[in-house]
Amino acid sequence: MMRIRILPFRPLFFLMAAVVFFPAAAQDSRPLVTNIAAHAVATNEIKVSWSLPEAFPLPAELVVYRDTKPLSTFSQITRLDPRARIDGEQKNYTDVVSDYREYYYAVIVLVSGQLYDLILPSINATVTGVHVRRTAPTVVPDSESAKEKLYPEGALREAPLPTLDMMENDNRSNSTMSGTAEANAQDLAAAATEKKLLEPFVFDEDMISPTGGDEYLLFDILHRTFARKKYDEAVTQLQQFLGINRKNEIAERASFYLGESYYFTGSYRNALQEFLQLDDYYPVLSDKWINSSLDLLEIPAVNQTAAGQINK
Repeated sequence: MMRIRILPFRPLFFLMAAVVFFPAAAQDSRPLVTNIAAHAVATNEIKVSWSLPEAFPLPAELVVYRDTKPLSTFSQITRLDPRARIDGEQKNYTDVVSDYREYYYAVIVLVSGQLYDLILPSINATVTGVHVRRTAPTVVPDSESAKEKLYPEGALREAPLPTLDMMENDNRSNSTMSGTAEANAQDLAAAATEKKLLEPFVFDEDMISPTGGDEYLLFDILHRTFARKKYDEAVTQLQQFLGINRKNEIAERASFYLGESYYFTGSYRNALQEFLQLDDYYPVLSDKWINSSLDLLEIPAVNQTAAGQINK
C-alpha cells in the first residue's frame, strides 16, 4: 500500500511570517544616515550635515565621500578615496575646499569594518552641487589703485583679481558719424532691442590667481587680454594655448573664452562653432551664447557695419 508523506509546514510558515512582519523593523534599524544637506559656510569651507537613525549600531564610524558628479550608486563610492572617516555619533563635517568647483557628498556607515552599501540620493547623498563662496573684492585707496600691479618673478597676484570686473566702464571718447551711418545706427538700435550683446562671462575658477601650471597660463592670458577687452589678442593667444594638449577642464574653459572672444570681435560664425562643441560640457551656459550668436548672424551686414562705427 502506497504511503503519502506530509512535509512539515513550520519552516514555510516562519518564512512567510518573516516576510510579512519583519520588513518595517528591518528598515527602521538599517544603518543609514538621512536628511543630508551641504552648504558653503566660508570662502574655503563647505559644511555637510545629516541625521542619525534612532537605532544606530555603536560602535560605528561614518565615512564621508566627495565627488564633482552626483553620487547615486555604491559602485561610484568604491572608486573614490574617503574624504573623512569620523566618529559614528557625529552629525556634521566641515570640508575644506581650495577651488570653486561644485561638489556632491555622500555619508556611509561603517560597521565592523564593512561599509553599508546603499546610496539613496537626497537621503544619504546630496543631489545639488555646492561650491564655496567667492572672496569679495578688496577696496584700495585711489593712490594705490592707480598703480598697475605687476607680476614679479616667482610671485603671483593676490586674489581676487579686480581687473576681471567686466562691468567696468570703457571711458571711450565720443565720435561723430555721417548721416548715413547715423541712419544705419538707428536701424541697428531698433533691431538690437531683442538682440543685445551678452555681457562677458568669467568662470569662478579663473577669478583667483592659481599657483602654477596650465591654470596659471590661462589666468595670465585672460588678465592681459580678455579682462582688458583686447579680444583680437585674446583670440590669438587662446588659439596658441589650445594648440598644446591641456587638461580637459582647463581646455574646455579656454575654448569657451575663445568663443566669447570671437563673439566680441563680431566673428559670430566662429563663436557659434566653439559654443556648439561645448554644449555637452556647459549645456545651459552654451545654449545662451549659441542663441545670441545665431540672432546676431541674422542682422544685415550694413547694420553690423554701423555697429562697428558706434563702438569705435
